[in-house]
Amino acid sequence: MRKSVGSKETCQCLKICLDNKNIKCFMYVSTVYSYARRSCSRIEEKIYEPILKPETLLDMSNGLTNDELDEFENTLMKDWPNTYTFTKNVTEYYCDTFKDQMSIGIFRPGTVTSAISEPFPTWVKSKAGILGAIILLGTKLVPSYYVDKKALSHCVPVDMTVNALITSTYDVISNKSKDTKIYNYTSNNNPITFYDGFMIATKNKCISLITYNYYWNAIKMFLLMYLPFVFMDIFRFFTLQKPKYLRLYEKINHFLGAMFYFNNKPLVVDNDNLEHVWDSLTQRDKDLVPFNLKVIDWIDYFTNVPSGIEKYMVIKMKI
Repeated sequence: MRKSVGSKETCQCLKICLDNKNIKCFMYVSTVYSYARRSCSRIEEKIYEPILKPETLLDMSNGLTNDELDEFENTLMKDWPNTYTFTKNVTEYYCDTFKDQMSIGIFRPGTVTSAISEPFPTWVKSKAGILGAIILLGTKLVPSYYVDKKALSHCVPVDMTVNALITSTYDVISNKSKDTKIYNYTSNNNPITFYDGFMIATKNKCISLITYNYYWNAIKMFLLMYLPFVFMDIFRFFTLQKPKYLRLYEKINHFLGAMFYFNNKPLVVDNDNLEHVWDSLTQRDKDLVPFNLKVIDWIDYFTNVPSGIEKYMVIKMKI
């Protein structure tokens, strides 16, 4: 919790913007998973009221010790995948309270992935989300990966995401609405699942690693990864080398834990607002800031993702 209370900076930015009359709008970049509670199956383009008001959360972060915050987090996070999504929800609500004083927009991108064309095709610098999973599967670092075949990835290429952000910001300024405008940006109208993305990127070579049973996945991870890593670190200890494999296991396990909700939640996301914005653009503007995800051929796109990982992240893929 103490690491995720980054909404303080957003609060400060909003207050600074109120003193600057030249600022046309405040655009908050959130995430499409800002209300991705375990009990939620659909994300609409609206503000969701948080279970804790922003002022309460900030007071708690200032008044409680780290241990007290951690204890409170364990109780609070039962219906949330992580503190990141929770605090995004709270910050969105806080931004909305300023709508009578300035134009407010909230941009919610899906899972940001490799570039389509800018700055270069397949350009990538992130190990988060589906890209991190492809790296684990493509390098065969994991003996098992648990995923629901129906879980949508909501992938959005990074350059198209930037274009969508620019366009939605312009839309907020142009409309001068007194209501906060929400822009969900996902591939909902041209969907691809995590599973299909994995299969395409690895040329179906990771199919033996994919597991659909939670308990069988846990057994495979324990027997085929944890135990060998323990023995390798014991060997390194007795040969006067610094143990490293259990630390690697912890990092991988942390990533898998963070991905668990998203890999196994068939979440539907509405994205009508940006669809309407796209339809309203002139052809010149569409060529200038392309962000229409319907035109993406996901087979061609994910086939080239591993080459971008190798070229721009210097990670050797074994596919």
